[in-house]
Amino acid sequence: MRRVQIIGAFGAVAALAVVGGCSSSGDDAAEGDGVTISVMGLPPDSKAEERQTFLDAVDAFEEANPDVTVEPSEYEFDAQTFSARLAGGNVDTVLRVPFTESQALIRRGQVADVTAEVDELEAGAALEPRILELMSDADGAVYGLPERAYAVGLLYNRDLFEQAGLDPDAPPATWDELREAATALQGVVDTPYAELTTNNQGGWHITMQTYSYGGTIEEQQGDEYVATFDNDRTVAALENLAELRWQDDVMGTQQLREQADTLRDFAAGDVGMWLGSPDVFNGYVNNFDGDPKAFGVGPMPQAGGDATLTGGWVTMVSADATDAERAAAVRWMDFKNLRQRYDADVAAEQAEADKDAGVAVGIPEVPLFDAETTQAVQDAIAPFATFPADNAASYVAGTADLEYVPEPAVAGQEIYSALDSVIQSVLSEEGADIQALLADAKEQAQAAIRRKG
Repeated sequence: MRRVQIIGAFGAVAALAVVGGCSSSGDDAAEGDGVTISVMGLPPDSKAEERQTFLDAVDAFEEANPDVTVEPSEYEFDAQTFSARLAGGNVDTVLRVPFTESQALIRRGQVADVTAEVDELEAGAALEPRILELMSDADGAVYGLPERAYAVGLLYNRDLFEQAGLDPDAPPATWDELREAATALQGVVDTPYAELTTNNQGGWHITMQTYSYGGTIEEQQGDEYVATFDNDRTVAALENLAELRWQDDVMGTQQLREQADTLRDFAAGDVGMWLGSPDVFNGYVNNFDGDPKAFGVGPMPQAGGDATLTGGWVTMVSADATDAERAAAVRWMDFKNLRQRYDADVAAEQAEADKDAGVAVGIPEVPLFDAETTQAVQDAIAPFATFPADNAASYVAGTADLEYVPEPAVAGQEIYSALDSVIQSVLSEEGADIQALLADAKEQAQAAIRRKG
């Protein structure tokens, strides 16, 4: 059983300052003399502030590592194009991909073993093993580093809960309780409960709900991976959604949703509850002017699974990288994404900069390092915390009692895409044949697993 301890974290928008340099900086110039690496993740011009932050981080890294030149790439992971780019050799040195892609990349030999480089990092030994194993092979060799990790919970509007006579400090912890709360919210809000259904997010939501019912989406059977979502637990989860939609009538009229428009409606007070990660808080406040006091987070509702989905982003090194490029790439990955999570001085400086930039500090997240390291960082950022911690108290407490289950290891995004049509049909066609829909989706998913496995 994997238990997850949720911690308060700071944002990562303000530029990282150089505090104490990098663990393996320009002193190792002989190994990486004059090396150039390309890195995914540069935000587009339309996100001017985030783009400048990334470029500032590049400047800071190059100052600390004068032997390395970093060339940022605007390419963002896209399940429809990424495999083709890999096959054509058109990829950057540092790849930024969802957790769902890491195991397939490892098995296909498309990313480099970075175990030795990670072992040399200042805090390499303190990395959380349960997170690191998601980007390691069966023998324990490490092929990537986490950028961030999350655990899904229930997002809800505390003000609407109070108007409906519900206790905002005691959000639903089971699906039965959620249905009761959604019914109570009728008449208070047009959409008491909203679902994501498009752009692979519908399949992502079916997955997290399947876990909460105790089911699986994909399993390893011998040397092969098999789609398993045509099981009775997934069926039960979808039947529950069908009842919310057609029997309870608590899901409004718009059933084609993705996270951005749901977050917008949630911030406007037009959605009472939905499933997601606490880190949407920044967009809720900064993009849609949501009221921080109304933002509530509870644990993932359960129906016998006692589990929640964990996911996130990982950075990996192309298998085509030279030894010098691989070493420089790991130094960049550590500098850009991890220092603020293990170095208390960097964490405090980052948190202060984030607070000044209007980025929330203290959003609950899954820790990437051991308890001692994590606690030191939490103590360092505490003076700058801006996230209303009491609003997520039930999430922190409830999630601590749940197993956290990773996303599908092979063809995760393709599985999600196949399942999008299932949830869309269930919510748009009363009496939809769930078993038949899952059977069709499984055929599509299994073909993707064969291609990527």
